[in-house]
Amino acid sequence: MRFHKLITLLLASFSALTVAGQCCSAGNPVGGDGSNDGLDKNSLRIYLSYKYSLSENYFHLDKKYDVPYVQKSDFDYGNLSLTYGVFPRLSLHTELGYFMSKTQELNINNQNEIISAKGLGDLAFNLRYIAIKTVKPISQLVFSAGIKIPVGAFNEKTGDITIPVSLQPSSGAFKYSASAFYSRKQRNARFGWSSFQQFSN
Repeated sequence: MRFHKLITLLLASFSALTVAGQCCSAGNPVGGDGSNDGLDKNSLRIYLSYKYSLSENYFHLDKKYDVPYVQKSDFDYGNLSLTYGVFPRLSLHTELGYFMSKTQELNINNQNEIISAKGLGDLAFNLRYIAIKTVKPISQLVFSAGIKIPVGAFNEKTGDITIPVSLQPSSGAFKYSASAFYSRKQRNARFGWSSFQQFSN
């Protein structure tokens, strides 16, 4: 019991003190399938999702801010992820996304212009290791580490002009991440709780 409380305290001690927004595109979709747990050996989880994002209002601090030229930005995005239990305590998670469209509408000299791109996003691989797994209570402590590989397009153009980086389907760079996930629920309880901490560059 004391050990579980110590884990909870350690995971809860990490928190974001500041956040930053992205201007002025619809941003990039959050990857993953919403799960961070490890799977039993030979278990397979397949997850397919669709996401739509629209940005047409921009803020500086808590006040609405008019961005010159930019009218709105949006994307249509599909994501496929697979998680497979390779060993009793080790799972492999992988995912790949595709932008059906990623656009930005501009108004320049009272004329509307649309910049658009589409294509594959980044390919992600992630190893998940179950450090602790109990039955009473039902709990898991999972450590994971992963990499995103820029396999998608990063040189999309409109005519002879390369479109802005924020609209490219791929990030164009390798990204690394590490995380810790802990969940706990009493066997006969309706509700449990979980904590997730992640570092990425």
